[in-house]
Amino acid sequence: MPHLINVYSQKLIDLLDDTCNRFGVEHETLVYYQSLIQCVRALASQDIVSFMNDVELTEEWLFERLRIDEEKKFRDPEDAYLEVRRQESEREEKGLPPRIQFLEESQPDEQS
Repeated sequence: MPHLINVYSQKLIDLLDDTCNRFGVEHETLVYYQSLIQCVRALASQDIVSFMNDVELTEEWLFERLRIDEEKKFRDPEDAYLEVRRQESEREEKGLPPRIQFLEESQPDEQS
């Protein structure tokens, strides 16, 4: 919609320019009318774009939630444990102390 407002505003300015040239209307008056048209065009476009931004933000949130819900259907519940194991391996490689200890890594005397 803002595109059409811009197109037709430009057509109106061109029509005004042609009309003023045909009938010899002074240039200062033409510039004033053109500035009025451009001002209305800019304000209307800004309002529409601002409204559309709000709509887009709402839709972004909605579709993000839908995407996450759909991705959850594909996830294996074990993925969380695998990710924690990967992160702990990275910590170990960096020489950082572990934040958790896996049961299979416990000492045999600790399991008794």
